[in-house]
Amino acid sequence: MDAKKWDTAEDSVHSFKGITGSLSINTLFETTCALLEALRVQNYEFAIELYEKLKLEYAEAVSVIKKSQKNH
Repeated sequence: MDAKKWDTAEDSVHSFKGITGSLSINTLFETTCALLEALRVQNYEFAIELYEKLKLEYAEAVSVIKKSQKNH
């Protein structure tokens, strides 16, 4: 998304949506669904905002997983 390749972004976001849904990572899944819809309707300004939000949520999810692994 940083290079604004919207078609590639849509494919990648769709794949990520499937992964987050399968793993029941609901926060990421919901933001990914909204991002995918923004891309589909070509609302790229909103898509960029959602992408920034998704990056933060992803970093938080990774942090939680890493902390969980250290405790086991």
